[in-house]
Amino acid sequence: MESGNMPRRCLWFLVVLSAACGLLRCTPVPVQPGKAEPYALVVLPQAIHVLGLDTQTFDPRWYIQEIRVIPGLHSLRFAYEGSSPQHRGQQPVSFLLGTQAGHQYVFEPKTCGISWRPAVAEHTLIVGYCRTHTCTEDETRVPPRIPRTPKCNTD
Repeated sequence: MESGNMPRRCLWFLVVLSAACGLLRCTPVPVQPGKAEPYALVVLPQAIHVLGLDTQTFDPRWYIQEIRVIPGLHSLRFAYEGSSPQHRGQQPVSFLLGTQAGHQYVFEPKTCGISWRPAVAEHTLIVGYCRTHTCTEDETRVPPRIPRTPKCNTD
């Protein structure tokens, strides 16, 4: 009787060990400022997959819809995952973004001929941000909207 339980124990041990190793291999959640700290918000549609922020790379299996970043200049790396088959699988694209505390940057993909590029579609203030943070006059100003280029499609 005892010898019949031994293979089951070994099997459970292997299952638990495999699960633990799998969890340890996963990259951690992207480092983000806390909600009490100054931050900007980057919002992404499903068609854009963020692969990295500055020197930090993200697990490619994760889909990140929004990420908080510290105010300042950031280098983002994106991959296209939209509906256009000719743009899927292209090399990741880098995007340099200057952010301000309390601002939200909503991205969209632009498909242009054989290539695609990420673009900021909407730049607004984060609703309620200045009620919980001390905002400067500069932080409460949003630059004028950038006109869309008619040559490219929005995916």
